[in-house]
Amino acid sequence: MSYQEVEMVFEAGKWVGVIPAHRVTIKGLSMLRS
Repeated sequence: MSYQEVEMVFEAGKWVGVIPAHRVTIKGLSMLRS
């Protein structure tokens, strides 16, 4: 299992970032941590 951090910024009360396509599957995100 690998872990990759995604750079995010806090804008207008919410976190915004770009998730690489290889982390997204038909079922959704392959791993989501908060």
